[in-house]
Amino acid sequence: MTNHIPENISYLVNRMNCSQNEFGAMFGLNNGAINSYVVKKALPKIETIQKICTYFEISIDDFINKPMGEMFPKNVVQEPKDDYKRESEIIELLKQSLQDKDKIIASLERELAAYRSNSK
Repeated sequence: MTNHIPENISYLVNRMNCSQNEFGAMFGLNNGAINSYVVKKALPKIETIQKICTYFEISIDDFINKPMGEMFPKNVVQEPKDDYKRESEIIELLKQSLQDKDKIIASLERELAAYRSNSK
């Protein structure tokens, strides 16, 4: 079964605009390790694949089975996710949610206290 690990590693090295050794160092690999993957002399350990996929936020399945050059064309600008653009709005909503939760808890505590005093 064909995998796209060598070409995908090469693609990522180029996208990072760094040397193979610099790329390898990012993931705790010795000099020459990335080259051995790119020229198909060796395959990376699963732990290395996991580190790379986690760093670049891609699935292991995609990394192994799909050519990344087709998944992320060079001429397409990768815009930040909408969540990043709306960060302050999300923070405010979370604060409001916490305040609402505190109000509900206080109300329930009052009801519980009233119930306890009436049941004595």
